[in-house]
Amino acid sequence: MDEVKIRNAIHSKLLQHCHRSRKIRVIDELGLNHGTARIDVAVVKGTLCGIEIKSAKDNLSRLPSQAKIYSLIFRQMTLVFAERFENDVVQMVPTWWKLITVSEGPRGGVHLNKIRTGKLNKNIDSASIVKLLWRDEAIDLLRASGTTGSCLRESRFVLYDQLLEAFNCDVLHKSVCYKLRIRENWRSR
Repeated sequence: MDEVKIRNAIHSKLLQHCHRSRKIRVIDELGLNHGTARIDVAVVKGTLCGIEIKSAKDNLSRLPSQAKIYSLIFRQMTLVFAERFENDVVQMVPTWWKLITVSEGPRGGVHLNKIRTGKLNKNIDSASIVKLLWRDEAIDLLRASGTTGSCLRESRFVLYDQLLEAFNCDVLHKSVCYKLRIRENWRSR
């Protein structure tokens, strides 16, 4: 079973309610850390949730480095993976990740089986989350915080630092989620 078939099952079985909500945005292949990583599916509500897919055709060589990056950004993480990886992935990802195996039924249907319930990640890194913003979005948030003047013409990295100073972690997280949900010219499913 390939990743496309698994992704379609995730959208139709796990995320069906998300697609019906105007307050939730589902994004396939969201770039993280300015393109150094990419999550297979991101769910943006008042918080960020990620879903990574490992089909039977994949290998797990990148999973440890992906897990480090995802754990800085996502409040909830789900790994959907081929059954053959079960013994390995349990050792490779944090204990707060939700784990779901995927298998193909006798008539070609996709079966998703939860093997571990997820928990909330309490170690979100604001500096990683703020990098999800486009420059204009960062400026909008700084203006909303009362920032004015020439400092708004700085590079996006300087703007990110200013955001980290202007907002606490929870407010920044919610603000970034809001900007991602309302972003236009965005590819979404």
